[in-house]
Amino acid sequence: MKAGAERFQLGPGAAAVVPRGVPHTFRVDSETARVLLLSTPAGIERFVRDASVPAAAPTLPPPDAPRPTPEELERIYREHACIEVGSRISHAD
Repeated sequence: MKAGAERFQLGPGAAAVVPRGVPHTFRVDSETARVLLLSTPAGIERFVRDASVPAAAPTLPPPDAPRPTPEELERIYREHACIEVGSRISHAD
């Protein structure tokens, strides 16, 4: 996880808190990890819903599941006043 200028590696059962307004991103390097995201105040659920594609089945999506195009994501980020600061963290960082 990267938050502001800080970088953290979280293990099983770990938690991270990022204050509002701090640019942040994360990457999950596990086939079995589960992530629980809590956000206050409420509102991020509208962003997640707008950037999501309805599930075809009650399972994890297949690798070829449809995803929003980069243009659609750019529009969604703009509508929700979000700025993408790092969708990828390379292993070399």
